[in-house]
Amino acid sequence: EDILSFKQFSRTLGLHGRMSGETELSELIVSMVDKAQSLGVEIFSGEELQSLPEESVLGRGTYGEVFYLQRFGRELAWKHFFEPKKEQLRVAKELWCYLKLRGSRYVPELIGIHVGNKFSEVRGLIMAKEAPSLEHYSRSTTRRSGRPLPFQDIYPIAVQLVAALQEAHEHGIYHRDLCPHHVLYSKRTSDGYGGVLHLVDFVECRIADPAVCHILNESSESDLPVIRDCIVHGR
Repeated sequence: EDILSFKQFSRTLGLHGRMSGETELSELIVSMVDKAQSLGVEIFSGEELQSLPEESVLGRGTYGEVFYLQRFGRELAWKHFFEPKKEQLRVAKELWCYLKLRGSRYVPELIGIHVGNKFSEVRGLIMAKEAPSLEHYSRSTTRRSGRPLPFQDIYPIAVQLVAALQEAHEHGIYHRDLCPHHVLYSKRTSDGYGGVLHLVDFVECRIADPAVCHILNESSESDLPVIRDCIVHGR
């Protein structure tokens, strides 16, 4: 199911035509959380998600850390933002992307949203965990074999990564921060695709949708991608 545009969001909530400045961002977040809830995404408020033990941390980044969860009979990854009030723009970008790409095989399914005392303060996102990072996959594979990843492993990764980026671009989403930590991959041949590949971490992305680009893109942002080490270990 396609998500509604921001203008449709705001009309539904009676907000269209009366928003400006930071209010626009807050109301956009409210409308996205509301839409997510209507799509069956769980909303967690207050302190429902308590601090988890250190051993459950899957990874840490500049703006947050990812915890491992087992809920609803599924393995999940909870991305908790360090300073959600300060980083609401980046939080909003990520939520926008996961809703816009909902149903794509190239992003993990959005399962839940952790909010503060009001819907405009999103503290974290909970996604289905179906694969480890490409960094972890390449390291573990080369460690076991003692040699670089073979072409038959790299080729399906490259094909799916190009397809994932193309799909994101078709929705007006430009990731801009590709690195092995932001690509999840699990080698499964039974699905007919040569494995499961997911793009994650859209906090540095650029949004081209004319309805929201003036809200979600910082005027000081460069159009150039963030340069990271994109080398897959072993090559």
